[in-house]
Amino acid sequence: MKLDTLILIAGCSCAATLAGAQSFRNLGFESPRIPPLQPGSVDFNVPISVALPNWKGFVGTNALTTVVHNTLTVSSASISLYDRLVFDGPHWVIDGDYTVILHPGSFGGRHVNTSISQFGMVPAGSESLQLKSLDPEISVTFAGQQLPLFNLGAGVNYTLLGADISAFVGQSGELTISASRIPTPIDSIVFSPQQVPEPRVAVLLGVGLLVLTYSLMRHRPPRASSGKTSNAPTPPALKFPDGFE
Repeated sequence: MKLDTLILIAGCSCAATLAGAQSFRNLGFESPRIPPLQPGSVDFNVPISVALPNWKGFVGTNALTTVVHNTLTVSSASISLYDRLVFDGPHWVIDGDYTVILHPGSFGGRHVNTSISQFGMVPAGSESLQLKSLDPEISVTFAGQQLPLFNLGAGVNYTLLGADISAFVGQSGELTISASRIPTPIDSIVFSPQQVPEPRVAVLLGVGLLVLTYSLMRHRPPRASSGKTSNAPTPPALKFPDGFE
């Protein structure tokens, strides 16, 4: 086989591999293909492919085909896309012009989680996955593996969360973000070169600090006497009736 033929086959193979290793997209939810609503208007039936390109949505294990725009459902599980034009948009929108809100709630007569997911490859150089959320107790998984989250800071309407993603660099899988407690805004998902401490490391550090503090208190020298005598009267000795001593 000729050398140029081998090079062509190798090039096609590499191209196919790269094509299959799709990068994550629309991580900030700033790419909806929907016309803006008039201030105060809402839409309960927006196709998810239009409102959240590249993402899939679920209530429990059931795939959603539509999302809500600029409002929340009362009690039923749903996914909403909020923009800053809605009257309470500044409260819900974290960054940019749009924020996704996961609303766990009732579906089929029971309470279910709400989640979004996307398939992609963790980019080279990534040490952590970071995102902003109102609820620090959300669940994040990659390729079915739970990612422990660490609190990195907070803003007016969000907590900055981070998870160690370094073990998955170069791997492709499903990234899933779920809420199970309250309506939860999600925004600004990034793969960052910044390392984050794992929660178990923080716990060990906290336990070590407590042990050190306790040890120091135990070995603290006794306080020196001031040389003063107390003028407080000595309480009388208790006298028991005969037979009770």
